[in-house]
Amino acid sequence: MRKIKFSNEFDYVLSWFTSIGYFSTHFKNILVIKNIHQALKTGGILILDINNFSKTLHNMKLRTHPEWTLVPEYSSVYELSDGTRIKKVSKFDRMKRKLSTLLEWTKDGRDKKMHYEVRLFPYDEIITLLQGIGFKILQTWGSNLGEEFSDTSPRLIIKAQKI
Repeated sequence: MRKIKFSNEFDYVLSWFTSIGYFSTHFKNILVIKNIHQALKTGGILILDINNFSKTLHNMKLRTHPEWTLVPEYSSVYELSDGTRIKKVSKFDRMKRKLSTLLEWTKDGRDKKMHYEVRLFPYDEIITLLQGIGFKILQTWGSNLGEEFSDTSPRLIIKAQKI
């Protein structure tokens, strides 16, 4: 995604299920959005779906941390229909705005782990970023059902036009 080199070729780009934010640096995440902008024709539409920053933090039941950098971890356990239990441990680094998640489970007698980090974008930040790159914000929603966006919405979905 950081290396796409299309220029003025697409009428629409759909970026769904938080497909930005997974790169190691903020610069690389911004580069993805810049490349999308370059790939769109003038007047082209971007539909961007990301985690709602406010709702994600609320779901973690965050308390104000004295240093305002690292928030205490949040942990939960899920059970799949086949009986597999998955432990999910998430931590949020407020300075980097990164959510770090570790999943642990046992399958067929073997312990397994998966770790990922995603950069979360507060509403004002992603709107300002898109506008700075050259998008006009046309509409926002709080879910894929078209509900109005609020701090308690599960998602932030943005319809933006290349200008």
